[in-house]
Amino acid sequence: LVTLLEKCHHEMRNQAESTSIARAENSHHLSQRTTTSGNIVDNIKVLFDAVKTLSPVSTAAPERGHSSSENLNESPEDAIRAVLDSSLPIADLREKNISDSLIEALSEGLVVNHVIVELLLGFNKISDLGAAHLGESIKVNMILRSLNLKGNEIGDRGAAAIAAALRTDAFLTELDLSGNRIGFAGGKELGEALEKTHQLQKLHLLGNKVGKYGAYAIGNALKYNDSLTFLDLGGNSILTEGAKHIAAGLQSNNTLSTLLLHNNAIGDEGLGYLANALQTNTSVTVLNVSVNKLKSISARAMSEALRHNSTLLTLDMSFNNLGDLGCKFIAEALQANSSVKYIDISMNNIQIDGKRYMDAARSTNRFVYVHMTVVSSSCCCPVS
Repeated sequence: LVTLLEKCHHEMRNQAESTSIARAENSHHLSQRTTTSGNIVDNIKVLFDAVKTLSPVSTAAPERGHSSSENLNESPEDAIRAVLDSSLPIADLREKNISDSLIEALSEGLVVNHVIVELLLGFNKISDLGAAHLGESIKVNMILRSLNLKGNEIGDRGAAAIAAALRTDAFLTELDLSGNRIGFAGGKELGEALEKTHQLQKLHLLGNKVGKYGAYAIGNALKYNDSLTFLDLGGNSILTEGAKHIAAGLQSNNTLSTLLLHNNAIGDEGLGYLANALQTNTSVTVLNVSVNKLKSISARAMSEALRHNSTLLTLDMSFNNLGDLGCKFIAEALQANSSVKYIDISMNNIQIDGKRYMDAARSTNRFVYVHMTVVSSSCCCPVS
């Protein structure tokens, strides 16, 4: 027993010594990281001073790998300095009232930053000038992978500046420009950049106005691009002609898997072009064409596509006017297609007859879930 106690005591002493050494080493590494981060901020202090004298900030790291401040009274300057001084990969600067002058300072910091992988700049006051500064840093930064500029004031010139960076085959893999002021010209620049980049995988353009001309450039790029897997063009007024251009790109593309085209007024003719493309396309797994003024003829075209397509998994045609006849066409397609897993045809003026058509499809297809609403009553009808 004495021998056993002595052995335990010896092991506990060794463990304590090891822990002490590990703590000393960790303290040394942390000191080195703090010194390096401090040097980065010192390099851009001149730019900060031109805007506002900096005050000391806390560099305490928030949880879950996000670098941001919980201080609601923190100035935009201090918020930027805090994320550049952090060792965390996600820099959250959303809703910090950041303007173009401060984006210049941030961009200078990004040039030498080797930590930030995801940069969130949504809902600030960034316009074309700020986007131009970011474009220059994107060209040389080899670490940044995701840039979120949602809800700013970026127009065609700013989009062109970022597109110029993408043409250099920058390392960016995700770009979110949703809710900005990008029109035909900016959409054209981004589309042409997609032809050159082999890195970008996700492009969010929801709520801009790239229109049919921007859709033409983007659709043409899909013929050559081999990296993009996600494209959101919702709410961009691409109309029938724009849908035609996107469909033409899909016929040659084999990498895009998610395509969001909701709220674009593409109409039955535009949906027809997309449905024809889906008959041969083997990459798109998610398609959203909700809120597009579609009627039963669109459901018929999509029904024909589903008879030939074995790749599509999710289809959203909600908030249109498919009616009972349209519901019948979709139900008939489900009897031949076993690959689709989810279809949303809610808010389509479907009445009790449409529900009967969908109920009849249950006997042959038990793998798809159909979300639908029936006039005067609401129900989710699973076809399992």
